[in-house]
Amino acid sequence: MHNLIELPQGKRVEDLLPQFAGVVRKIGPFGPQCQNCPGCGKPFTILRKPRKKINLYSIKCPFPLAIEYRLCGRCTKQYLAGGDQKDAVLTAIERFVEGAEVTT
Repeated sequence: MHNLIELPQGKRVEDLLPQFAGVVRKIGPFGPQCQNCPGCGKPFTILRKPRKKINLYSIKCPFPLAIEYRLCGRCTKQYLAGGDQKDAVLTAIERFVEGAEVTT
């Protein structure tokens, strides 16, 4: 299982993370975007395009920091299906963020 917590329906990030209070716009992105889907580890191509963005917010960072991850179509479909399929994608994203080797 993963340790990611989904933002509850009707809540905003600043409701749960006080460091985001008063943030009115984002600055960035900084650096190049990742060229692989964090859900399956496969590279984005002309056929495998990014279809959904997921933002992860650090609960330990004292300043507002969000990291955006792009999902391919297959992983987006699995994520949107909910339940165990969604959990599998979130587990894969967490492993990706932690630097675990992805097996495809």
